[in-house]
Order: sequence, then structure tokens, then C-alpha cells
Amino acid sequence: MGQRGKGDADQGANLLGLSSPDIVALAFRLKRPPVGSPRSTFTALSAQQEGILSELFARGDAASAASCATNWLNRGLLFEHPSKEALRGEKLEESEAWLFDGITYVRGALFLSQSTPNLYMDVLESSPLLLARCVRDEKVVSRLTNHAAVLAVVKRFLEEVTFCPAETPNRKGEKTSDIEVYWRAVSPLLRLIRTHLQSEKVQSRQRLLDLFMTALEHSTQSQQQTDKMKAALRNSTESICSSLLHNEATVRHIGLSVFAKLACCLRRASIHLPNALVACLFLCMGQSSTAPVEGNDDTLLGFVNSRPTDRWKAALVLIHEAEASKAVRVTPLHFRCLLSGMQSIPAVETWEVALRCLSVFKKVYRVDPDENSVGRLLQYHRRIGWEKSLQLAMPKLGRTSKVNKIVQAIATSTAGVEVKRKVLDTLLQSKNFPEMDPLTFLYAIYMCTSSNDYSLLRTFWGGFLHCHQGTSFALAVAVTVVGYLDVHNYSELDQFLKDAQNSKRRSADSINLLVSASVLSKLLQEDNEGALAALHAHVSTSEPSAEVKRSLTGVFDTALVLLSLTGMEHLHEPILLVYDVLEFSCLDQVVSGLKKGTRKRLYIPASHVKEKEVVAAKLFGRLTSTSLTGGTALEEGIAMAMGESCTRAGVGPEYFSAAFI
Repeated sequence: MGQRGKGDADQGANLLGLSSPDIVALAFRLKRPPVGSPRSTFTALSAQQEGILSELFARGDAASAASCATNWLNRGLLFEHPSKEALRGEKLEESEAWLFDGITYVRGALFLSQSTPNLYMDVLESSPLLLARCVRDEKVVSRLTNHAAVLAVVKRFLEEVTFCPAETPNRKGEKTSDIEVYWRAVSPLLRLIRTHLQSEKVQSRQRLLDLFMTALEHSTQSQQQTDKMKAALRNSTESICSSLLHNEATVRHIGLSVFAKLACCLRRASIHLPNALVACLFLCMGQSSTAPVEGNDDTLLGFVNSRPTDRWKAALVLIHEAEASKAVRVTPLHFRCLLSGMQSIPAVETWEVALRCLSVFKKVYRVDPDENSVGRLLQYHRRIGWEKSLQLAMPKLGRTSKVNKIVQAIATSTAGVEVKRKVLDTLLQSKNFPEMDPLTFLYAIYMCTSSNDYSLLRTFWGGFLHCHQGTSFALAVAVTVVGYLDVHNYSELDQFLKDAQNSKRRSADSINLLVSASVLSKLLQEDNEGALAALHAHVSTSEPSAEVKRSLTGVFDTALVLLSLTGMEHLHEPILLVYDVLEFSCLDQVVSGLKKGTRKRLYIPASHVKEKEVVAAKLFGRLTSTSLTGGTALEEGIAMAMGESCTRAGVGPEYFSAAFI
């Protein structure tokens, strides 16, 4: 709360006996001393003003205090003393220096003291301009952004901008117009609440953007902007646009017309386009501008009015001129947005244009693509070719799981053995190998299953077990098994299963999985004796108890699921598919991209599941027909468990037909 002025006890005592309206009336009657008055006169006036504000704030009547300060401001009885940095060698007139610094006092009472947290909202309603003057302080901005109502403050300031005349004369003793005061308050607030804006609903952000557009258009109608106001306008636009860039769909929903209009408003006031606005324009380059855009910037108009298929040329000109004027610092963000914008245009030659633009960014601006851009470029691997694709991916390979995942998925589905080995060797040689996240290791392990090099698999498995001891062992086993089943490499699969059985990391939830994989591998090799031996080793008893029967049923249930997971390479998501279908419910370590609830679950088409389950049922049936002829209780239990699993899956007839007919 504000403190009473020293040496003003008599004045304070007099004010205590007055009501708030009477104090306000007294404040409105104060007059500025005549020119030439001694400093003591100004000092007495300042003490009286401070006493009035102190008393009103002590009563919690912030609105009345703000009314008094606003009245004094309008009549030249207040003066905000600038900092030494703001003066830059200028000297204040003595009469100005002697005036009461009411803005600083109100700022301290509202934000820098132990006042009621939302006291400033009363001032916002009654005297928004005064509050805007108070916000031009770093400490105030940082404190205000912790309050839930900060967005309401920004919106109110923008509304007030539209009510100010475009040609606003400066107040007596003031060097800034009202519009500039509001914008210089909005700019730091928007900068600090960018992350807050990202969590706002689309409709709320759209309303804010509409309000921002109206205020910006109104503010740039005149040519009286100071350098500080231009900086505030540019920074505000940067903040509001950057809060949208995390969601490309939202940017495109807003549309090219809106961002083009924002850009034209800034250029009309000779303000350089900020980085984030340029990025938004690039994201929308596949759209046609539905609203007519007027302006005096030929480069900007050339971009907006070009055909979408030719707009990339105008985009390169736009970014070149912006960089040449040092208005924009070209970053990987610009290339990513340009590439994304091009991909939204249905054109056959997109990949060629993308490579040409990439060449320009590398040679002219020395900007390399980030991981998202590399991922987008790799979508054209069939046209670019594997050699060029790997050149693009090599700088990022081993550093980010996102790029590794894309490279692996493409390599697994289309590339030859040599390409896969080259990718795996690059991962091994990467300095980041010990620090690769679990998902990266899993994709590398899956790729190893089709590389025809078991030593590579053992290397990556060893790295996985050493680096990620808290990650699910069973998940890694399932990924490896499905990979080997997909390429029909049963000899290496059998070797892997032996190693996994002997692993010290073998977990309880992986036991049935290992047995199921072993049985399935033997059956697919038509080795019924080997499959039966694996089952006998698992049960290790001649009299199956109820618990053993449940275990056997679980083995065959899992075998059905494992086989249904094969033949799904077209998804390019083998690890996520395994994770979702086998329902690994808990990972001790959160794995990026696998945490449940963060994405849509994958599933296997019912027709594919049915086809694979029929194959499994026939394999089980032939095992029953040819191998389980001893008639022992264990063999009968095994046959019954297979029958129950197949019946539950809806392929009972196929099983019984293969077993007994």
C-alpha cells in the first residue's frame, strides 16, 4: 500500500475526516503553481497530492485514486520522471522536475507494494490510460503476467486504442500520444504471455487477433509514429504471431488474408515485418487471398497476389529483402514454414522446389534444416533417392528420435540391406549413441532385424539394456520378435530368443511373450517337435494345474496377437503399433511419443486380424494333429488351451478342422 508523505501529518489528519468523494473534489481543485514560483510551492503541492493518493489507497479506493491522478495528468499537475537512460543527455525543466511523480507513486501502490492483488482491475475500469502508463515497467509486467486477468488487460488496452483519434495531440508536458502509451504497454504484456496464449481456445485467440487487427489498422492510419511506437507495434505483432506457430492448422485456419492485412498495416507505417509474421505468411502460401490487399510494398503484394504454385519465388524474394535490411534474422523456422506451405500446395514438383529452396537457405543464409524440416523432406525419399535422403538425415541422425523414427520407418519399408546398415552404422558412430532415448533404440533394433547382421542387433540390444534399465524389457522383446517375423528370419529369431531367455533383465511379463514367440517361430518353420519342446520346457510338469492351463492359454493368445502384428509395415509405425496392441500399460521411464493419452491409438484392421488368426489356427491345428498324439494329460491340456484361444478369437472351426479332419 502507498505510504503517507513525510511532513504531511496535518494534511493526513485533515483527510481522515473527509469522505472519499470529498477528497476527490479536493484533488480536482488543486492548481499548478504559476510560472516562476519557488520550488517550495511545488514541494508543498507534491506533498498534498501524495497525501491524497495515500489516503485513498489506504481505504482501498483505487478507482478514486486513479481518477485524481488522471485529472492531474490532464491538467499538467503530474509528471513521470524519466530514467537516466530515457533522458539520453536531455535536461528537464525545473518546473517539470519539481512536479509530483504520480505515475511512479500509483505504480508502486498497485503493483510493487503489498496491495490487494486485483486492485489494478478497478483502475482498468475507470482509468485505463493511467494503468497503461503504470505497465511500462519491467517489474510491473512480470508481476502482472502472473495474474489470470492479464489477457483482459491486453484486450481493454486494444479496445482503447480504437477509441483514440488517429492523429492524437500529445498532452501538455507529454512527449507521447495516448495510442503510443497503450501500445508500449501491450507490447511487453504480449511478449510475456505468449505461452499462455497457446493454451487459449481457438475462438479466444481469434477474438484477440481480430481486436489486435482493428487496433493496428487504426494506429497505422497516420504517419506520426515515433521509433518507440513502431518498435512496440512490431514487437506486439511478433508476439501474437509466434503464439500461433506451434499449431500450423490454426495458422492456416486464420488464413493468408488476415496475415497479409497485418503485414500491409505494418509496411504502411514503414515498419519491417517481424520473424513470426513472415513465418505465418509462408505457412499460408498455399491459399488464395480472398480479401483485396492494398499497400505500397511491391514485394509483399507480389507474394500475396502470386499464384500458390509460384508463390515460393516471391517468398524467397521477400525473405531476401527482409534479411538484407536486417529486419529479419533467417532461421530454420522460416525454411520449415516455407516447406510446410509448399507441401500444402498440390503440385507434382514440390520436392524439386523444396530442394532448390533448401540450397538457397544453405548457401545464402548458412541455415541448415531442423529436425522437422528433415522429416518433411524425407517424405520425398522415393523421388530424391536414398543417397540424397541420407545426406539430409546424417547431420541429425542419432540426435533426435523424431528423425531417427522417420528414417527407420522409410528404410524398413522400402530400402535395401545396404541402406539399413549404413543408417545403423551412422547411429553407432554418433556421439549421442549412449544418450539416445528408448524410442530411438527400439527403432534401431527393429531395423536390425532386416539387416542380416545379428551382431548389429546384439550391439543395439546391449546399448538399450545398459542405457535404459527402467524401460520395459517385454516391449523391446515384442518389437524384435515382430521385426523378425515380418522378414521371415527365423534362424536369427531363434538365436535372439535364446539370448533373451538367458538375460538378467528378463521380466515376469516377458516370459509368456518369449514362449509364444518361440512356439510361433517353430510352427512357421513347420518344426512341430520344436514347438512342442518349447511348450514342455515352459510347463515343466506332466499334470497341468489350473494355473498352468491359464498360462498355456496366455501363451497361445499372445501368439495370435504377435502373428496379427506382422504385415503392417505400411503404417511406418511398428513400435507404436506393438505398444498399443499389446497394451503395455506402464513404463517406468516416460518414453517420448509412447505416453498414453497423448496421441490417437493405432489399431489393426479387422480383416487383417482375421486373416492372420486363420493362419495361426491352422498352424495350431496341425500341431495337434501331428504331434500331440501321446494322449497324456499335458498334451491334452495343451490341445485344449489352443482350442480355447482359437474359439475366443473366432477361428475355432479352422483349428478343429486342421486338427481332426
